[in-house]
Amino acid sequence: MAYTNKLHVIYGDGTLGLGGDGFHYIFSYEKGGLESLKLNGKEWLYRVPTPTFWRATTDNDRGSGFNIKSAQWLAVDTFTKCLSDQTDLTVDDHHFEKLPIAPETNQFSNHETADKVKITFTYETLTIPATKVTVTYTVTSDGQIKIKAHYFGHQDLPSLPVFGLRFIMPTTATGFDYEGLSGETYPDRMAGAEHGKYHVNGLPVTKYLV
Repeated sequence: MAYTNKLHVIYGDGTLGLGGDGFHYIFSYEKGGLESLKLNGKEWLYRVPTPTFWRATTDNDRGSGFNIKSAQWLAVDTFTKCLSDQTDLTVDDHHFEKLPIAPETNQFSNHETADKVKITFTYETLTIPATKVTVTYTVTSDGQIKIKAHYFGHQDLPSLPVFGLRFIMPTTATGFDYEGLSGETYPDRMAGAEHGKYHVNGLPVTKYLV
């Protein structure tokens, strides 16, 4: 199919493919996320991005017992439970009441297009009590992907070490660009940060002894 200024939408048996000029993405309903992100023929994903909840512990953590009190978040960070029956898909203005999987996919051709596609995956944390996280991917016809992650939380859960999305790439990054706050953004230092667009060379990590 010759690409136009619209997204090429491919309804697979258990996947959703989105393509355009120089890019192709595959979302897996079974794995619960984006399993392939290919730009100009190069694959940028090694694993499906998943919510992450754990970070390396510090001396302060160990001194206050934080690593013990919040230990269950380590297990949650290791094992992911995606609620496939709660995956939500909207293609342009059409919202699917249920995911288009086989044999319903037989109604589609190889020439389906769209201007915008939004797909939301819902995860349940393996905590006691459990809570949920949603990750929404919004893809536009120019290939841009906007990702929104929402952590619902629960008042009876221990303190959360960190929250974000883990992206595992097949090769080491040489740097990255981001829009957000500058410098350190720990709660006691946020007042000194400035919002903007920044470039960081390499993967700078403070060389702590532990």
